[in-house]
Amino acid sequence: MRGWLMALPLLLFGHATWAAEAIRGEQALEIETRPGVSTAFYLTEPARPPVVAAILLAGGDGSVGVRPGETVDAPVAFGRGNFLVRTRGLLAGHGVLAMTMDAPSDQGRSLTAQFRLSQEHADDIAALAAWLKRRSGGLPVWLVGTSMGTLSAANVAVRLGAQVDGVILTSSITRGHRKYAYPADGVFGLGLGGVGVPAMVVAHSGDSCEVTPPGDAAGLLESLANSPRRRLLMVDGGAPARSAACQAMSPHGFFGREDEVVAAMAEFMTHTSPR
Repeated sequence: MRGWLMALPLLLFGHATWAAEAIRGEQALEIETRPGVSTAFYLTEPARPPVVAAILLAGGDGSVGVRPGETVDAPVAFGRGNFLVRTRGLLAGHGVLAMTMDAPSDQGRSLTAQFRLSQEHADDIAALAAWLKRRSGGLPVWLVGTSMGTLSAANVAVRLGAQVDGVILTSSITRGHRKYAYPADGVFGLGLGGVGVPAMVVAHSGDSCEVTPPGDAAGLLESLANSPRRRLLMVDGGAPARSAACQAMSPHGFFGREDEVVAAMAEFMTHTSPR
């Protein structure tokens, strides 16, 4: 297999925290991403100059609840919330300018699986990526998706090509579900051979969600055959689950391993060597 395989042993862990000293602040913003369509997002800025930017694509229905213009005094409380939403401050602490995307205005503030696979979704994210590049002075922009958000990240990485600089898929959808209109093999069915940017796959060995089996992670990395730099991170251990198997406060959401997983993702995005 071309690429790296990393395994994180069980360490002493603590709850993911919002390190106030590591971030400059957070804004709730909104821009037009298609004619007549706006997309809101949290923009979480590192205290030090960022070295990379990332668009975070939440799972579930993609609804983050951003209210443009609101004052953001505190993060989403630990103990609830999507893996990427609740750890956006941790990413910023590693020098990542983090944009947490909400659903666009024409989708009723939620994302269906069908919309996640659409050209319109790719157009929205292309507009966000271009805005981030302008805002950051030309920093690389990565896509980071988790669970249902991996459908978004994979679809957009294929469609946009070099308009984005890398992609990370965490707890990836690789099996079909009768309730959702996406390919029976999940992200495998999205033409991942068309991804030509660096790619990382992150899975938890204890993830028991039926549509994100960790046993598919190695094959997923192999399917990204044209990515110039690839890595598989297989995570173990963590805290006792506080949610159902397919929800965020369980191995599916890297519960209790947030610090280590976020650090590894940031290392890969910033081209530093793995620990």
